[in-house]
Amino acid sequence: MVIFLFGCLYKHLNFQGILIGHEKAGDLDALAFLDGEDVIIEFEAYSSNFKKEGHDASKCNLIVCWEHDWKGCPENIDVLKLKRFWEMKP
Repeated sequence: MVIFLFGCLYKHLNFQGILIGHEKAGDLDALAFLDGEDVIIEFEAYSSNFKKEGHDASKCNLIVCWEHDWKGCPENIDVLKLKRFWEMKP
């Protein structure tokens, strides 16, 4: 679900492209391009799953998730919470 939703939004978020399962991403999910830079992405329903699955935080630039619930998320990883795009504002 998270990969599909990001696929619907990535161009609106100024990403120039995304390659799912690219070898440069290693054991993470995708390589994306933003402002001429490579961005290594891990997709998770909940951001805390990144830690639970034992991924290496030094190899990831961005976690794309539905819900950001990881209180101790390393500062070197940006988190994009997709739920905010579907939340109703009063």
